[in-house]
Amino acid sequence: MTSTKRLEESLAEIKDARQEWKVWHPLKSVLFIGFATILSGGDSFEDMERFGESKREFFEKHLDLSNGVPSHDTFRRVFEMIRVEELLAVLQHYGGVAGEGEQVCIDGKTLRGGRVHVLNAYAREKGLALGQLAVDEKSNEITALPEMIGLLAVEGAVVTVDAMGCQKSVARKIIEAKAGYVLALKGNHGVAYEEVKAYFDDALRRGELPSHEEHDKGHGRIETRRYWQSEQIAWFADLKLWEGLRSLAMVESTRRKGESTKVERRYYLSSLPADLPRIAALVRGHWAIENSLHWVMDVTFGEDRNRTLLKCAAQNLALMRRLALNICKLDSSVKDSLKGKRFRAACSNSYLAHLLNFHA
Repeated sequence: MTSTKRLEESLAEIKDARQEWKVWHPLKSVLFIGFATILSGGDSFEDMERFGESKREFFEKHLDLSNGVPSHDTFRRVFEMIRVEELLAVLQHYGGVAGEGEQVCIDGKTLRGGRVHVLNAYAREKGLALGQLAVDEKSNEITALPEMIGLLAVEGAVVTVDAMGCQKSVARKIIEAKAGYVLALKGNHGVAYEEVKAYFDDALRRGELPSHEEHDKGHGRIETRRYWQSEQIAWFADLKLWEGLRSLAMVESTRRKGESTKVERRYYLSSLPADLPRIAALVRGHWAIENSLHWVMDVTFGEDRNRTLLKCAAQNLALMRRLALNICKLDSSVKDSLKGKRFRAACSNSYLAHLLNFHA
């Protein structure tokens, strides 16, 4: 593990809000068994009770189980009681800081069972979850994004956000955080979108801009992506309203499958100087949050199947899943897939103890 602080120390900083005279099980015992369950492939409060009972001898070596293994109701109450901000701090400790020039992708995801919508931040190069913030509904992402950025350590990184986050307040917050940005611009910006579209139409017609081209083949289709980027933006009417804006970019995707051809153009606002290979990597890399975080949460961790209805508990369970992802990714003691490491944790007490940072 690469973290300087032990997991035990991080979880110990979470405050126990229960009435002391009602407490049968120390908070540390509840949190560790709950997290170990998620780390090992479980996902419900009932699983936590089952896992604790099945590995009772193991947990008794490291935790206080003088009153037995907590019941599923105890796990439920504790996960509903924990302040999301405190568990988020633990996740951020194990997510680390985005390095100079690294990409931080921000995108929303709905937790189907609890009907909670969350914003996620993902460090693409490290493959780690950096943060999570709940919003009342998807439409509230706009107001939550600046707050989300304020929670992250992104100095020197490049933040990429889809069209929902293409807002002046978001650009300002990213620049205040001393990071760069690439924001997807779509038709909901009306005049600004039409201006950028007209500029690239004219520039391409005149042949004024160099381009960068990439090709992909798969699933019976061929996709060609061409990229253009320009720092000649003095004409842009809203230039001074977008903090740090330095360049505009366009991507043209041509997909061919059989006799069918589909062409799509997408536009971006960026604080970065013109660098076609870099803008191509950032635009393409943004979807890592879908493929390497959201997909993994649903397929490997079963997040989409979880039916926890308590909002706070649903958020805390989601944070635990992302913490499990980070700890597995950070572990270099074995060469195995994420699924393989979780299976090892379920089968091997010594490996589970290693991931949990328990003393030997």
